[in-house]
Amino acid sequence: MRYLLLIFLVISCGVSKKVPHKKIKLTYLDDISIENIDDSIHFGGISGIFYQHDTLYMISDSSEKPKIFSAELKVDKQKIKQITPKLYLDIKTPENQYFDLESIQKFEHSDDFLISSEGNINKGISTSIFRINKKGKVEKYYNMPEVYQIENNKSNLRHNRGIEAVTFNTDKSGFWFSTEFPLKSEGKPPRIFKSGAAQELLFYNLKKEQMTSRFKYQLAPIPKLPLLPYSLNGLTGMLMLDSKNIITIERGFSAGWGKHSNRVKLFLITSDKDLELAKQSRINKYLLLDLNKIKNQLKTDRIDNIEGICLGPKLKDGSKTILLISDDNYDTYNNQITQLIWLKIK
Repeated sequence: MRYLLLIFLVISCGVSKKVPHKKIKLTYLDDISIENIDDSIHFGGISGIFYQHDTLYMISDSSEKPKIFSAELKVDKQKIKQITPKLYLDIKTPENQYFDLESIQKFEHSDDFLISSEGNINKGISTSIFRINKKGKVEKYYNMPEVYQIENNKSNLRHNRGIEAVTFNTDKSGFWFSTEFPLKSEGKPPRIFKSGAAQELLFYNLKKEQMTSRFKYQLAPIPKLPLLPYSLNGLTGMLMLDSKNIITIERGFSAGWGKHSNRVKLFLITSDKDLELAKQSRINKYLLLDLNKIKNQLKTDRIDNIEGICLGPKLKDGSKTILLISDDNYDTYNNQITQLIWLKIK
């Protein structure tokens, strides 16, 4: 694909900088484990969330029965009340497609959703971002970069490491997105104590129907030695706070530690100019919060497989909050849970 307007930005390679005092900070408010009380809806596998008008929308990554769940989110005195998930929408998979859904955003003044799928590289189906209507039918696919496409059964994407992170910009005129791992052409993913190759975060302008901005992003090293021969660190979610700031989730996993195998960190990407408009910007990546720092405050006894992030309900003092959610993989490994964590932005 040709980029009619493509902005190249360079991000600082330092991934362990502390957030400057004047920048935002996150503090713990509450957490809850969302239980499935209705077996008929097959609640689980939550990989993305979006909050609007006291309702939490949750996307499931079940490839056989992709769906959106919803729940009323009630809070009182900065505590989360019990959440009861309900089936909101069955998503219809088009013929010759494969949905492995990872992120969800809701369009303004509409019942439509913006969804991303990792596809299935091994089956020749590439990653995608699309719009679905209130009946669960795909209305529109958005053009992705040529390097994301599969040609002659060859892919620049790694299997199960496609587009995980998507966030609308503040006025919803477009969205930022990126893959969980760097593309093969970009280099290697993170290794133990070694950062991944620089990958791209891209901005899609909905009016111009094309990518109009991008910058380089480098994943931090795998933070924990595995006890078994499997480990990773990937980009699983992001949230744009304003035109100059994005929060990213990096989910590390080191096999062999049971329910303590995950190590999750939140980073702040900050620019001295608007990310979408600046031809040259100074962009830095700061460690915002290592969730291990709040582990002892949690009601649940672990940091689980955190993949989703969104803005949460505002507090009475006007403070903004964020919500994080984990994918329990339908409880396939290590007695996983659907963990919702509520943080205050200071």
